[in-house]
Amino acid sequence: HTEAVYSVSFSHSGEFLATGSFDSCVHIWSVKSGSLLRTYRGSGGIFDVSWNRTDDKVAACYSNNTICVIDMRM
Repeated sequence: HTEAVYSVSFSHSGEFLATGSFDSCVHIWSVKSGSLLRTYRGSGGIFDVSWNRTDDKVAACYSNNTICVIDMRM
């Protein structure tokens, strides 16, 4: 991230970590390797990220009053 990280969330399986930052990006990390797997750019700073129960979606709440749901099925 290039700005402050406001939210981190581990997947329920413990396999992945989602981070949200005021740089408008959600990063998905591999917990095992520590590598960055995916980056999603939104339209505002991110205040919160959260996984669903089955770890196939991540929700992000943006500072411009929008939310997005990212489909993580690979």
